[in-house]
Amino acid sequence: MLKIRSDFFLHQPFPPGDVLRSVPEHDWLIQSLLHYDCIGFQSSGDINNFISYVFRYYRAWRISKDAIKVNNHIIKVCVLPCGIDKNTEFHNQQELNNVRHYHRQIIISNDIVNEISGVDYRLQAMKKFLELYPQYLRDVSLLQISDPSGEYPASTTDMSLRLERLCGEINGQYGDLSWYPINYIHNHQCTKAMIFALYNKARVAMFTPLSEGMSLGAKEFILAQDGDDPGVLLLSALTGTAEILTEAVIVNPYDVCDTSEALHSALMMPLHERKRRHSQLLNKVKRYDCHWWATEFLAALCGDAENSHRTVLRKPQPGPNFQRRSFS
Repeated sequence: MLKIRSDFFLHQPFPPGDVLRSVPEHDWLIQSLLHYDCIGFQSSGDINNFISYVFRYYRAWRISKDAIKVNNHIIKVCVLPCGIDKNTEFHNQQELNNVRHYHRQIIISNDIVNEISGVDYRLQAMKKFLELYPQYLRDVSLLQISDPSGEYPASTTDMSLRLERLCGEINGQYGDLSWYPINYIHNHQCTKAMIFALYNKARVAMFTPLSEGMSLGAKEFILAQDGDDPGVLLLSALTGTAEILTEAVIVNPYDVCDTSEALHSALMMPLHERKRRHSQLLNKVKRYDCHWWATEFLAALCGDAENSHRTVLRKPQPGPNFQRRSFS
């Protein structure tokens, strides 16, 4: 009888065990997950949480460097961060011309408004930055883009109102007739071509969610940049992307002071350092693109991952854990 193998890829972060067990259906969710032959995760942190949970609450054994056995069923587990298509045409000349008239330095961020996007902390960091470095008044603006199409209106209405009120407070305190420190765009007007043009123009990009599997927008920013005069990527330590894009400026998104200091460092970063970081980031974004992800995931499902360097187990500390991967 032919057995059809099945796999599952978790785009979102896998929570720590104590958080997962607070969900009423946690046992049903895990039991369902354990029926797959191959399970993929965005980062080593996610796979560590999964393995620790399974070994703690189920009868499980590690049978190889990338496989476990649970309920007499062998499951391959792998870390395969999602990528983007490196062959996408990012530069639209008309949109580039439209943003070239903007002479102030742009700090850009592009999020869906929700409780884990970290937009409110980011706005507070911008406020702290202007308080600590008043020389940037009327010279730098944070462009916060939020497309409502991916939101759940019932759960984001209060959050949107809080953000609008916070933007109003900051702009009222620091803005004048010709300049606002924060431009909050919460509509459908920004096309993909326009966003890429703004990425190209931006001096700094802030992708600082409180929790995220993989920030693909951060990778799009790297591809859209001009290699001769690139901007700087500020990245949350709590996104799987930080495990790959280690040359970005990594921040704790909950720490407003840390983020504001990192923002200042990014704006002051000399050209040679920006070019060095961008070159290494670009190589990783191109190498670990969506085609690499698809090839590796199918290889893992078909059994080729056993000989791959990309998924490595380490000795339990204190429970069964996977080694943090190096994407270099």
